[in-house]
Amino acid sequence: PEYASNNSLATYDPEVKAGEFPVDDFKPRQWAGGQYEGKQIGIPLDCHPLTLYYNTKLFREAGIAKPPTNWEEFVAAGKKLTMPKRSKEGKPYTQWGFNFTHLPNNVPAFLNSYDASFLSPDLTRGAMTSPQMKEAVDRMVSIWKTEKIAPRPEGQDAWLGFQTGKVAMAMEGVYMKSGLDNQADLEYAAAPVPKFGPKLSVWAGSHMMCMPASEPEARRKAAVVFIKYLSDHSLAWAEGGQVPVRKSILESVGFQKLTVQREAAKQLDYVQYEPSTPSWNQLATFGNSAMEACLNELEPEDQALATAQRRIDRVLAREKAR
Repeated sequence: PEYASNNSLATYDPEVKAGEFPVDDFKPRQWAGGQYEGKQIGIPLDCHPLTLYYNTKLFREAGIAKPPTNWEEFVAAGKKLTMPKRSKEGKPYTQWGFNFTHLPNNVPAFLNSYDASFLSPDLTRGAMTSPQMKEAVDRMVSIWKTEKIAPRPEGQDAWLGFQTGKVAMAMEGVYMKSGLDNQADLEYAAAPVPKFGPKLSVWAGSHMMCMPASEPEARRKAAVVFIKYLSDHSLAWAEGGQVPVRKSILESVGFQKLTVQREAAKQLDYVQYEPSTPSWNQLATFGNSAMEACLNELEPEDQALATAQRRIDRVLAREKAR
C-alpha cells in the first residue's frame, strides 16, 4: 500500500483482462491481497500463515494424542506440558507448555479471533480501546498470569526454547520449518493455529510480485513472462517453507507430500492480512509497543491502549489533512 499509494507500482489489470493470469486458479483471499483501491498491483507467489509447531515427543510423554484446536484444548494441553525438569547436567529448568515468539505475528492470532484490530474497519481511526481489543489482550495475559502455561513474553529467546525441547508449543510462520529440520534430536509437527476466541482467523503474509510503474513496454512483457513462470512453478519455492496459492499446485501430489506446509495450507481460507493502509508500518509500531506493555504489565492496560490510540489517530488525522 505504501508504494501503491504513491503510484510507484504498475497495475496488472491489462494482463488480467487479457486472461494472461489464471485468476480462477488462485485462492481468492490471496489474490485479493494483491489489490489496492480496486487495482491488481501484486501477483501472490505464496502465503505464509502463522502455524502452530508442537513437540511430538513431549506430547507423547504427556499423553496428549493430538494438537489443540481451540482455547480450552490449548490450555489443557499447556497445563499437562508445563512442569519442572532437569537438564542432562542436572540443572533445573521449567518446561513450558507454550511460549510467545514474535509478538507482531503472534498477537494478531488473538486479536483477529476477537475481531479486534489496531485500526477501525474503514482504516480511518484507531481501534485500540475497543471492547474486543481488551478481551483479546486479557486472554493473552491470562496465558502466563492465570493459566501459568507460559513465561512472560520478555527477556528470553522463545524460539530457541522450542528448538531445544524446553517449550512444547510455539507459533511461528511456516517459513521457520527449515531451521527446525536442521535441529538435531527435535521431534516436531505442525498444525493450524487454535481458535483462541469466537472467530477462526490467523495472521499471514504473502510475497507479492510487483513491477515499477515506469517500466518500458518490452521490459514489462519480459517481467510478466518471468512472473508467470514463478507462479506456475511455485511448488519448488514452497518446498523451502512456503504455501502456494494456486489451487492446482495445492492439490498436487508433490505438495501433499510436504507435511508442514500442508497443515499450514488448511488456514488459507481464513487468514487475515495486515490492514491495507499506506501508513501501516508507522501505525503498527504504536500498536506493537502497546501490546508489549500490556502483555508484560509494564504499564496499566487502559493507559497503554489509550496512548497507542492517540498516536494512531494523530497520524491518520495528519494524513487526511494532506
